[in-house]
Amino acid sequence: MRKKNFFGFCVAAAMLLGTGAANAAETIGSWTSGSTTLELTDDGVLTVSGTGAMEDYATPPWYDSRAAIKTLVINEGVTSIGDYAFSGCSGLTSVTIPDGVTSIGVFAFDGCSGLTSVSIGSGVTSIGMGAFAGCSGLTSVVCLATTPPTFGNTFTGGNNFSADSPDTLYVPASALDAYKSDRDWKWVFNIILPIESATSVKAIDGDKLHVYPNPTAGVVYVDNADGAEIKVYNLSGALLHRTRESRVDLSGEPSGVYLLRVGGEAFKVVKK
Repeated sequence: MRKKNFFGFCVAAAMLLGTGAANAAETIGSWTSGSTTLELTDDGVLTVSGTGAMEDYATPPWYDSRAAIKTLVINEGVTSIGDYAFSGCSGLTSVTIPDGVTSIGVFAFDGCSGLTSVSIGSGVTSIGMGAFAGCSGLTSVVCLATTPPTFGNTFTGGNNFSADSPDTLYVPASALDAYKSDRDWKWVFNIILPIESATSVKAIDGDKLHVYPNPTAGVVYVDNADGAEIKVYNLSGALLHRTRESRVDLSGEPSGVYLLRVGGEAFKVVKK
């Protein structure tokens, strides 16, 4: 009886181990790039690891696998992202660049049309032309660097971010004035706000919000805000009003475009 039980236990353990192995992600591609290595698994995760810089490319060796890349993980230790490294990876929806990275290469994320958010680490000092060109799906960019990174080509920063990309940039509060006075960054982003304005608000369902009338002669109503704080900014990023009421009075403001932030959602309102 003991032998049978032991045999049954071994069979069950083997089956469980086999199931775990079957469910584990399998490597479908592996490449060396400068001082880094890249590994792509069958669940669409591309991981960059190593200590040092990636190589620059015109066409990276993993380019033919770009359609399979859904998630990008850049490990600490990587110090730069090479030219054209992830261009055309349209399946990426978000990218977080760690603090150890100091530079982002030419057209590194060009054509990543699926990107909706990018977080740039505090260590980035340069973003070399077209790094995020063609990223038309972006809705937010966060840059944690307290000194605005330089663009590869002076006063043509628009080549770094798509013209259809977001008009709002979030930066550390202590660096807000530096970004607003930097001619490249303020030329690319119409609105530059402190990071706290993007993270300290209540999350709500934007699909249920109703902002009207828009355009308005003065008063705007926000339905279904669920008591979330409403903040109103002008296009220079200055906070003009904050309230938890559904009625926002812009009658004292000049005609123009304003940004209403309600929870995690943003709405453009035109004051006639």
